[in-house]
Amino acid sequence: MVNIVYLAYGREEEYRRAVFSALSFLFFHGSSEHFRLIIATDNQEYFDRFLKGADVEYFLLSQFDLTEMVDESGYIHRRKICVLDKIAHVYPERDIFYLDSDTFFVKNSLDVLKKLNAGTSIMHVREYSLGEVQQIYKKFMGDKFENALQYPERFLKLISKTIFEIEGEKISFNLTHQVWNSGTVGISKSNLHLLKGILSLSDIFFPSTGWFISEQIAFSLLLQEKTRLAPFSNYLVHYYGCKARVDHLVREILTPEFAERAIAEKVKSIGSLLPALKKIVSHDQFFSISANAFKRRKIYKGASFLIKALLNIPLSRLFWSYLGLRSAELKAALRAH
Repeated sequence: MVNIVYLAYGREEEYRRAVFSALSFLFFHGSSEHFRLIIATDNQEYFDRFLKGADVEYFLLSQFDLTEMVDESGYIHRRKICVLDKIAHVYPERDIFYLDSDTFFVKNSLDVLKKLNAGTSIMHVREYSLGEVQQIYKKFMGDKFENALQYPERFLKLISKTIFEIEGEKISFNLTHQVWNSGTVGISKSNLHLLKGILSLSDIFFPSTGWFISEQIAFSLLLQEKTRLAPFSNYLVHYYGCKARVDHLVREILTPEFAERAIAEKVKSIGSLLPALKKIVSHDQFFSISANAFKRRKIYKGASFLIKALLNIPLSRLFWSYLGLRSAELKAALRAH
């Protein structure tokens, strides 16, 4: 059996995202002896409103728990590793598959989840090697953070001079190691002990570098060192690049009236919207790439991605709502100038 785990705490937006993702999971997988849906949260009441009637187990988090998991580091993403480790101790006989809340399923994933074993783990998608990290980070994060390159520079310096000891074994990392997106993480029951090592690495990486993706790197490096990593991106949309816009659409869907429906009706309703929402996320991504290319006078690239954006316009009321939001954003930007 696989524990399907969500972590959502602190804000209604996080709860709402997790509800939507869980309903998308139920649409494609239903109730099954292969899965157990677990939601780690500080607000079970919110989830009960939308998921009543579904087979869901809650892992309740107090404010004390949430504070303790951050420790003295102040690193909020440490909570993800801690929650998975606690669930692993409760259910050592089950595999774990974790999902960020800003995700939704687009097809059944039983075939890949069955591949979880002592030799295979799952993460969302490979992003770049450590040898590429400075170039990638400068390109995509240079205008978002002041002196953004300091973080990968500190990290590369750290691994170049450090041999890490994990479970009594000495391990080193180099520029060929890959960084994977940790929006999904699957670990077999045979490898749940690695969570302690992942936490140990994160607890070294973040204080030493201040890099907010320390948790992601810790999962990536130790899981690929000990297992083969399989991608999950074909089964799931991870919309971290356009959260605010998808949040706007999900807010319109998960209304108080929607909460009153029977669970089977909710699951069916969400399932009917997923193809359109997948296209909207693709449209948003392609349109943004196109706009940035035109700004840099890369006409061919801009036109190419504009065509891709136009081909990902769904015939759905969701798209009109999305256009309304984009229009409001444009008007606000024009007023600001």
